[in-house]
This record gives sequence, structure tokens and C-alpha cells, in this order.
Amino acid sequence: MKKSLIALLVVLLVATTSLGAAGTTEQTQQKSDVTIRVLAGSIPWTDFIKTKLPEFTAKTGIKVELEAYPEDVLRNKATVELTARNKDFDIYTTSPPQEMLMFAKNGWSTPLDSYIAASPEYDINDYMPGAIAGSRTNGQTHSIPLFTERPVLYYRADIFAAKGLKPPKTFAELEAIAAQLNDPANKFYGFVERGSGNAAVTQFVTFLRGYGADYQSPDYKTATINTPEALKAFQYYGNILRKYGPPGVLSMNWGETSNIFTEGLAAMRIDNDSQYGRAVDKTKSSVWDKVEFAVVPDGPEGLSICNVAPWALMIPSFSTKKDAAWEFIKWATSKDMSLLAMQAGQFGARQSAWTNPAATKDLPPSLVQAVKDSMGAKYSIERPVTIQVGKTRDIIGTVIQAAIQGVSDAELKAIADKANADFQKVLDEDYKK
Repeated sequence: MKKSLIALLVVLLVATTSLGAAGTTEQTQQKSDVTIRVLAGSIPWTDFIKTKLPEFTAKTGIKVELEAYPEDVLRNKATVELTARNKDFDIYTTSPPQEMLMFAKNGWSTPLDSYIAASPEYDINDYMPGAIAGSRTNGQTHSIPLFTERPVLYYRADIFAAKGLKPPKTFAELEAIAAQLNDPANKFYGFVERGSGNAAVTQFVTFLRGYGADYQSPDYKTATINTPEALKAFQYYGNILRKYGPPGVLSMNWGETSNIFTEGLAAMRIDNDSQYGRAVDKTKSSVWDKVEFAVVPDGPEGLSICNVAPWALMIPSFSTKKDAAWEFIKWATSKDMSLLAMQAGQFGARQSAWTNPAATKDLPPSLVQAVKDSMGAKYSIERPVTIQVGKTRDIIGTVIQAAIQGVSDAELKAIADKANADFQKVLDEDYKK
């Protein structure tokens, strides 16, 4: 009897083991049959992740078809496929500041909160608060940041040292130092910043919020660019660039201001930290060994910079492979991959990457410190939150340029009032029920 029982147990054990092995084989086979399609921008992150795709497939069995396109082509293609409710579209590198509202409103993006909650090891709280906040709308997370950037102060350390100056801590100090170092007779200028209307909007917002104003009300439905606080910000921005900026600033985007600074023609510049490489590249910058970085000065209402995520990964709502798509996102934006991406030159959105010496060892120490000093910034979006982003930037840009041109306070108020009314029309269209 005992022998029979033992024999039966052995048979059951073998059968169970065989079934388990068969189940594992079946699951592996199922995974190996999954191929996800990714539409990505032609950005450095895409080049980086391409080299890692074989590792992901080896780990998960999921194959990845990655298509890369220039930004305008990418957005047009994604819009066409989303409008057509294409089910063969599983991951998209979206620009949350530009597209999040439209995608969420149209039901094109998959809320990811349930996936995040089921993956506690992913540690969503490791992201910079501003970066992850920019991926959320209506209380839901619609994308995961790939990297982040924020404005920093670029300054000529050699000139500051010679004059016994320290980086400005406030807007008032920024203007005072710009005035002190401005020397137009010798084609040297105290400060340079974007002056081209549309392009200036994403940089001007730091000054706008520094004065306690913003482009819109907290619910985004009301235009607020003609308030007394907003007018003070326009006046400040206009004055410092008109008095201490280079000729032609009205037509300058970030590339032109970068040229002015790297050619040794300006003492200070404010723009995104992701552009730092050109300033310290000895083949592109005449001041490569004289540049240092600092956190952007505080306005009268305090620190007002953004930690913005210009690119993020989202899952289109019509995808039939959402689970596999989440596996890819979870892997591609994990702490380990974020560290590797930082080492490859990407500015990570995870706080752990910036506090890891292995990730920052090749960056200028003053730049790393400026980022750390900015890490807790609450703002996540540096442009108007609308569907018609380009149109609203053009509208706001007219006020910025008028301020730089030096119109009277009364004229500036009239221009701001008209721009605010035009902006409100756009908001009424975009936020109508």
C-alpha cells in the first residue's frame, strides 16, 4: 500500500513538473510572439535606446519595432494614426507641454496609474516633482518622462572673479550686474536672452512667475497676462534686454543667444541646461574654460523655474498590447536605464540619477549643483496649457517684443489687454465642453 502511494505521488510530481514546464514554454512562446511598435522622435534618447533593444527582448521576449522621425513629421504621423484609431501603435514619444491636453481631451492616451500602482518597485516618487507633474492631467498620469531640462544661469566666471562678483541671487541683482558689466562700445553685453516673440515665451515664464503671475489661472481656463504682476514682469524683461542686451535681440532664439555667449560677447545668459555642451566645448566655444553655471535668480515672489519634461513615453489608447507596452516603458525608464542614459548624455528626470556620482562625473560641478538646487521646483510646464500652443505663444510674444522695444507703460498695458482678450478666445475654444 505504501509502495503504491509512493508510486502515485511520484507520478503526480512528474506530471505536475511537466505541466509547469509546458506552461512556462507556452508563456515564453506567447511573449516571443509579441511585437510592439514605437513611434519616436529623432532625438538623442532614441539613438541611445536603440542600442539597448536587444537586451529588452532577451529579458522579456518582447520584440520592438522602433520608427524614428523628425519632430514635425512624427507629430503629423501620430495624429493621423490616432485619429484613425490604429491598433498597431503601442508607444509614442510625446511632448507633454505641447500635446498632453489635446491627447487627454481626445481620449488618445492611456492613463498609467493602475500600471504604476501594480509596479511598486518602479518607484514613481523618484521623479522630480515638476517633471512627473507635467505628465499628469485631470488627476491622471498619461505619460512617463524620458528626461528633463530647466533654465540655468550661464555666466563668465573669469569676469565675475576679476570684478569680485558672485552669481546673482535675485532679479534685482541680475539687472545690477548686467548694468555693471555691459560695455556696448566694445561689443560686450551684460545679459542675453531670447527676444524672438514665440521662442521667448518658454523663457519669459520664469520671470512672469517670479513676479507672482502666470499665463493662465490655476484651472487654465482664464487668461491672465494683463494683470499688474504680469505687466511688471514684461517691463523687467523688456528693460534688461533693451538696456543690456545685444543688437538684434528681437530676432534671437536660443541658437542665436548661445552664439553670442560662446563667442565671448556676453557676461550672462539664461536658457535651458540641456544646451550646456556647446558652451563648454573647446571646438565650438571661445570661452569653454571660463563658463560656470548657477540656479536662476529668484523673483520678488521667489524661485519660479520649471523642471519640464520635453519628451515622455505614452501608450496610445487604441493599442491592443498595452501590457507589453508598459513592460517596455517600465524597463526603458527604470532607475538602471536612467543611470545609463545619464552616462550617455541624457539629462534624467529621476532624482536618483542626479544624486549618483557615477551619472554626473562628466558634467561641470556647478551645473550639477544648479540642477540640484532646482530639483524641487513646483512648476512643470513652461508654455501656455492649450491645444493651440503655437497660436497662443505668438499672441504672448507680441507683448514680450513690445516690452523689449520700450513702449510706454500705457501702450504696454493696451497691448497686453488686447493679447489677453485674444488669448482668452483661444482658451474658450480649447476648454469648451
